[in-house]
Amino acid sequence: MSQTKTPHRTSDPGPVPCDIQLMSDSKVAIIGGGLAGLAAAKALKNYGIPFTLFEASKNLGGRVQSDRHDGFILDHGFQILLPAYPEAQAQLDLEALDLRGYLPGAIVFHHHRASLIADPFRKPSAILSTAFSSVGSFADKLKVLALRSGSKMMTYEGPSNVTALQGLRNAGFSDKMIDRFFRPFYGGIFLTADLNDVPYSFLQYLFRFFSESLASIPKNGMEAIPTQMAADLPADSLRLRTPVKAVDVDGTIHGLDGSKLQFDHVILAVQEPAAHRLLKSNFPTPIQARSSQTLYFSADIAPIDEPYLVINGNAEGSGHVNHVAVPSLVQPNYAPKGKHLIAVNAVGRDAHQMTAEKAIHEVIPWFGNEARAWKFLSAKPVYFALPRRFGSPELKSIDKVTLAGDFLETPSIQGALLSGRKAGEALALKLGGSSR
Repeated sequence: MSQTKTPHRTSDPGPVPCDIQLMSDSKVAIIGGGLAGLAAAKALKNYGIPFTLFEASKNLGGRVQSDRHDGFILDHGFQILLPAYPEAQAQLDLEALDLRGYLPGAIVFHHHRASLIADPFRKPSAILSTAFSSVGSFADKLKVLALRSGSKMMTYEGPSNVTALQGLRNAGFSDKMIDRFFRPFYGGIFLTADLNDVPYSFLQYLFRFFSESLASIPKNGMEAIPTQMAADLPADSLRLRTPVKAVDVDGTIHGLDGSKLQFDHVILAVQEPAAHRLLKSNFPTPIQARSSQTLYFSADIAPIDEPYLVINGNAEGSGHVNHVAVPSLVQPNYAPKGKHLIAVNAVGRDAHQMTAEKAIHEVIPWFGNEARAWKFLSAKPVYFALPRRFGSPELKSIDKVTLAGDFLETPSIQGALLSGRKAGEALALKLGGSSR
């Protein structure tokens, strides 16, 4: 199958070492231009505190990136935004992002059979098909409604001692419902099929936002989120392609060329491995992150009629594919006219082993031989897709260095935005800033 060969992709030449001493007269440095770093910068700006943000790569956004490929928009991994996130509502112009969402629920494939599980409150036409689907019992469907009701207004106070698997069983869900729906659906969110590796409190917390909003994507790709955030910041405060070699707890940052600059305060908004590398012994050894890979294909005809997620309801370990999405059914802008974009997603430690050939082979029982005509576009492996921490309050600050990142709150866009805002506001108040 010639269409399944991975095309050569010209790599970014990487950051260019810069003399950081020539680049700033502000007293606060932000290291990292992902969502947490941008949220911290926005908070400092709102309090009138000047800053300089250093980003090693050529793009802002961290893990939230999008590429253009022959008229297609390819996000770096399968990503969605839940507009009900409190920090999304507070920090983003959701209307300007022109969000559209996947339908609430999922199509579950189990042993060559498709079943629809949908939210009856927002998709009343699917009540009967959901109630009598082979994915769980009728009692399971009633318990989903109870879970929905119980998650309303829920806040996240940190990881509970009860795992997601234990919590679902305690709530009375059958193993069939857990294995065919909860494991693959939340596996695509947590990037692991092991529900014992996720706290039940976080599953409940996310269930609230899935109940209150649709899993959405912006018209111009997920990168529209950091692009919008950066547009509100002073252009001369953003330093791209400016890597930092080390950060001392007294506020000194070191450039790759040996230059260094003293800041009164540093907000370190990077992923755990980078924080460990920059702070050395002042940051604990990072916990292994969760990985994912998305393989993108183009097709003349979408494999489904409505924009649902399609999830693998077979037993754990029954293939690489966890779920399939058709972003162009949600946002037509994701594909050129007359084409559809299909995202085939694998999660977990072995996600990068999924090839285009394997993906096509696994989804043929779902969509038929029409899948053989899909044209492979690109692979997006993300080796650090999500942290495994579900909140680390003990890591908030070290002397003059304040940490920010979703690993401090929750592994999510909500967590990144919240952590960055809290870090920026706390430092701004410490420096005597006043909210504008």
